[in-house]
Amino acid sequence: MNDSNLKNISPERIEHYLFKHAPGKISTEIDGESVIMDVQSGTYSSLNPVGSLIWKELREENRFASILESIVDHFEVPLDVAKKELAEFLDLLIEKNLVTATEAADRP
Repeated sequence: MNDSNLKNISPERIEHYLFKHAPGKISTEIDGESVIMDVQSGTYSSLNPVGSLIWKELREENRFASILESIVDHFEVPLDVAKKELAEFLDLLIEKNLVTATEAADRP
């Protein structure tokens, strides 16, 4: 998913995508925030505590709903706000080639 973005995917379809770290990324956590290095480009990114939680959730392939549940469990945020902001954040991570998204094989 490089040519399109999550904003073009309906809320129902996004539930059927799997997200994970893109290859070639190294990260560490410092004081609750993550620092990510793209080995190929040499660029660095930093994430706040919410972004760091999402980054942890993406160590292995993970569904949107599972990541969303983790955010709502850890932070005081309404579900609709978390859902919108998660989609926007994942879209940004995909755009920066930090995360990959694939449609799940078991999609109905």
